[in-house]
Amino acid sequence: MAVPYHTHTFEIPVASDAEAAAGVISNKVIVPSNLGTAAIEDASAFATAAQGALADSSVQPADLATVATSGAYADLSGKPTLGTAAAANVTDFATAAQGATADTALQPADIGVDVASAAQGVLADSAVQPGDLAPVATTGAYSDLTGAPALASQAEAVAATDNAKTMTALRVGETIDGRTTQIAGAGSSSRTQPARFGDTLDIKEFGFDVSGADASAAANNDAIDRMIAHATANPGMTYRGRKGDVIRITAIGKTFPANTTLYMNGGRFRWSGDISGSASNVLTFGPGFRGDIGFEPVSGSNWRRLLLFNGGTVGSTIEQVDLVPEVFSGIFNNNFDAAIKTDGNNVQIGTLNISKCYIGYMHRGLNGAAFDTGLKIGYLDIKEYGKIGGILQNVDLWLAGYNIREQGTVGLPPDPGYNALQTASISGYIGGGTLANAPEHNYRDGGPASGERITRDLTIQGMTSKNAGQCCFKMFTGVDTTGYYRNITLANISAFNPRARAGAGGFNDFGFMLQQMVDSRAHGLSCIVEGGNPKAGMYVSGADNLQIDGYQFRQSSGIAASNAIWISEYNGDATGAPQACNGLGIKNIYAQGHSAEGVRLEFPSASIRDMYLAGQIIAGTDGIGPAPAAARFAQLSRFELLVRGNSGTKFNLPVTANVVNKDLTTP
Repeated sequence: MAVPYHTHTFEIPVASDAEAAAGVISNKVIVPSNLGTAAIEDASAFATAAQGALADSSVQPADLATVATSGAYADLSGKPTLGTAAAANVTDFATAAQGATADTALQPADIGVDVASAAQGVLADSAVQPGDLAPVATTGAYSDLTGAPALASQAEAVAATDNAKTMTALRVGETIDGRTTQIAGAGSSSRTQPARFGDTLDIKEFGFDVSGADASAAANNDAIDRMIAHATANPGMTYRGRKGDVIRITAIGKTFPANTTLYMNGGRFRWSGDISGSASNVLTFGPGFRGDIGFEPVSGSNWRRLLLFNGGTVGSTIEQVDLVPEVFSGIFNNNFDAAIKTDGNNVQIGTLNISKCYIGYMHRGLNGAAFDTGLKIGYLDIKEYGKIGGILQNVDLWLAGYNIREQGTVGLPPDPGYNALQTASISGYIGGGTLANAPEHNYRDGGPASGERITRDLTIQGMTSKNAGQCCFKMFTGVDTTGYYRNITLANISAFNPRARAGAGGFNDFGFMLQQMVDSRAHGLSCIVEGGNPKAGMYVSGADNLQIDGYQFRQSSGIAASNAIWISEYNGDATGAPQACNGLGIKNIYAQGHSAEGVRLEFPSASIRDMYLAGQIIAGTDGIGPAPAAARFAQLSRFELLVRGNSGTKFNLPVTANVVNKDLTTP
């Protein structure tokens, strides 16, 4: 080879490839053509001899099972049988750390859920653990709160003076229920709201439909039962309706318990039905009732009895009853039938407004078995009636006022007992009022039954009685002599048109009929006849110390024969046991227009003692007569009369020492 900067050539022997590979010759060089590409690499690029030795002993691919390179479970041989978890991903299970957390977490039995799933385990990692919670989280106790607001006590809530503390719902309720107020200011009662309002209920609370619709009757019948049940369980409660309430019902036989208080306040029950064959009442109120009722039977309904107020020994306070049927109705079956009936002691009535009822009202002592005491009635307003059942067998009757008028059905018979007002009482007072249009008698006290012959110590004043079918005013003990009236006072009573119905008059057709009155008196009686056909202005029989001061009679022309005064020994029309007349005095008589005797004396067999008559007799036939036999005047009697304008004898009397006449027309 050439050597740089030399001109001569040096020859260097080159090893062959075999010599190079053998690596034993040392005097020859290796040229690039003898070397591979590894000759230019660093030794680090090649495995070490040790590594090469390992490579020689390594497992070659051909020696491996298929699964070694595929990694597939399916390429395994001798696989085990796996559970369902084997098909799940590892992420489907809680980690070991989560498991540790779960060991200290609330267990399903504590929280009411199943064992947590993997997804729930993930949530558990972020969940608040019990150790992180405040005590109140698990106790739920207000006392475990920190920084809680102060709560008012019951006393503080009721006092309502604290403006900082908080009230629970319980305390709010206690405030309403427990706080007392004085609604009328200082000195008035201090009461709680439940005490003030808890004793009064609106009747609609029981489910009443107050529209008056016919379809509501069944529901309202049930509501009555609910109210009765509540009143039974809660004695002393007050129930109230409202003006305009109309409660449609068809029920009968409903009985409210004792001490029921019911104020309808202008509301009313509207009833329909037919109980004409039954003795049942529609509504009955027990002893101690207080309140007012409105009641309206519907057209087409019929009954014997509607409302009963049974006072018992306790009494009732009936402030007002308005009973107004749509049409005239009612049936009379016996003496206990009436649209409104009261009985018992100490019954107090403010006002009864009754119309269109065959029999409007009755009170009879303990259903006729004994006497009731203390019946007090402020006002009876009855129109379009057939009769009143009667106010009988009472002690201490008090009737302040009345207006009973207008016959409900024209042509009702005069008997039995078709009276506007009938009473029988031991001790009583009947005040001013008007009676009119009764088929029989406008006012009648007593009768043939033993329970009707008890009247004593009775005062009647200020009565106006007109257009009666028979008597305008009658005190009647029956045709026998077993009954009598004692200590009766009559004052300022006016009779107008007795026997006003058509037809000829007969016995019982008088302005006043006064029988068997003992130790009694009357002041200011008058009978004016402008129509009808009465037999006399006044009929007196069986008197014993009866004194009448002031009697006026006037009859228009054209009226059939009648007397101003008829004095007789008979309680009936010439029937019954004869009764003497003892101590009868009638003074300040003024009689005009009668067409028969001014004073008729009818004593064919009984005695007359101490009779005294004084006054003016104008027109008629005899002034007084016809003459009884002289023997009838058992003791001295005196007659001082101014008789004129008559067609007969002034004094048609026997001449006897026991009869003294004084003609006031002569000096």
